[in-house]
Amino acid sequence: MKLHGTALLAFTAILGCAQALGAQTDSMPRAVVEGLLALEKPGTVATWRHDHPADSVSLFGPAQYGDLSNDWCAEAVSYRLVSNRIVIRRAYFYVPPLSSASVLPSAGPPTVVSRDCVLGAVMVEVPADANAVDTVTARITDILTDTWGPSGVPRSPFYYDLSGGIRQAALRGEWHRDSLVFLAGRQSAVRTLAPRAVAFGFAPVSELFEYHLAGGESGAREDAALARAESLARRDVALARVRQAKSQYDSAKLRDFGPRSDNNTVMAALHPDAMRFADAVVAFVKDGKGLDSLRQAASFYLIDHIVKDVHWFEDSALRHRLEPVGATFGDDHYEGWVYDGAWLDSADQLDPRGPVHTLVTMQRFKGECSPSNAVHRAEELLSGARDSTIRYQLYEVLGDAYADSVGMVGGADVAPQYRTSSPDEPVARAEAIKYYRAVLALNRTLPSAVRAWRSSWRLLAGALPFWLHFHCEND
Repeated sequence: MKLHGTALLAFTAILGCAQALGAQTDSMPRAVVEGLLALEKPGTVATWRHDHPADSVSLFGPAQYGDLSNDWCAEAVSYRLVSNRIVIRRAYFYVPPLSSASVLPSAGPPTVVSRDCVLGAVMVEVPADANAVDTVTARITDILTDTWGPSGVPRSPFYYDLSGGIRQAALRGEWHRDSLVFLAGRQSAVRTLAPRAVAFGFAPVSELFEYHLAGGESGAREDAALARAESLARRDVALARVRQAKSQYDSAKLRDFGPRSDNNTVMAALHPDAMRFADAVVAFVKDGKGLDSLRQAASFYLIDHIVKDVHWFEDSALRHRLEPVGATFGDDHYEGWVYDGAWLDSADQLDPRGPVHTLVTMQRFKGECSPSNAVHRAEELLSGARDSTIRYQLYEVLGDAYADSVGMVGGADVAPQYRTSSPDEPVARAEAIKYYRAVLALNRTLPSAVRAWRSSWRLLAGALPFWLHFHCEND
């Protein structure tokens, strides 16, 4: 990021005034801007430590179950007293972006593995009492506006967890400079933390302003499985009719009744729309009965996927329409009557050792709660898997499952009673790295490959995995 023209002159003037006047009223906001501007200069942990030897450095973010925003290699913290206020700057470094030329580091201590991690985020905090925090926040927002121009519409509140503990910032400004994002806002008191003005800067490598890995990764895997099933079923026209009927029903329900519309009254009002979808499902299943077992199995897999996210079976007429063609339902404590996956079972039974069986097994990994079970099932499938997409997914499962074992032994956000049923930690760590390497060897373009890349760095540094995949508690 570079400042040009009026913005550069304004910022230069601000700095010049501050230098001339010393510790006057604008010194604190200037210190905040200086902290954020560190983000425009690319650097690594090694160069930062050389340039900021007084910073306190922590290596590899603490494991937080399911929270992307803590996945950093290093956090460098400095404290300054400016205009009688403490200015806290936190610089965060991340695993370098994955490319075709990227090479994993050698295993070693965190200080060695983290050296090449790159600067990706900066947070600056200025604690203030409740009477002054709004004024401090306004001064910071004003100097950022003088520097970069009017703020865009901020996303508020902004939740973040860079250094432990979820915090919430009510935003006052948002600026986009090339690929960088800057925010300014106010954080209320949290437990023992005083209120404070906060400012953030994010580079793309941090992914802090994206939160896209989990959904994108799951969606890519699901899309690949559906494409494979569609190629096996070869029923594009019939499948399109079912999807169109469901889309029409979903649109009508959302349009007419809003998101909270799943109840008996709505079902009575929308009975024709729901029934048209049910009729399309029935026709799809019946028309598939004359097909060979592989095409039938793929058809059941596809119709299961379409019906499984439907939550409007309170109307018994709908259930009675679908039950004669093999659908079964259960009364869920939280969601009422739901389809319980019988067609997925049918798909598996019709192709018990073929490609649909593999798709079904991959689907069922989503609900697996034991790393050991996931390893056993994935290794069985891997021995006969020839399709590169399936092999990629199995490598991913195995890497995640072995990494989970490392985390569970190490107690990564896991209750003590769950830490004893995992493989030996050194063996599990080596196996996880092996399978993540296999993921990277097959495809580096998917979001899941980026996660495997980042996870490998943590494991190579002897750290715990960032999150767990095959673990459930209190289920």
